Amino acid sequence: MAAAELLSVASSGAEDESKSLAPLAKLWESDPTIRQIVLQNKALLVWPTKQKTGVITFETMAMNCKVLEKVLDVWCPRVPTAKTVAIEPVRDEACMSKTMQ
Repeated sequence: MAAAELLSVASSGAEDESKSLAPLAKLWESDPTIRQIVLQNKALLVWPTKQKTGVITFETMAMNCKVLEKVLDVWCPRVPTAKTVAIEPVRDEACMSKTMQ
């Protein structure tokens, strides 16, 4: 399924924000750049050092911009007002993506 189709399915009538990131794992999987990152690093996200793993900074966001871009591709059309991305649905999708490898 193409990214545009996945986004269309994701935005069709789903008012529940907890479901708004449902196509995210498939979008990550379908992106060749993200697939290459996962194959090289054995992880969806990359970090500058082991000690900085999980520490979110502008540096780490820049290192993971392709992954975050897909999150925003799904999140922004679903949430019309400015609102922080809910972490749990992203984690759920990341875990789903990890099991698909």
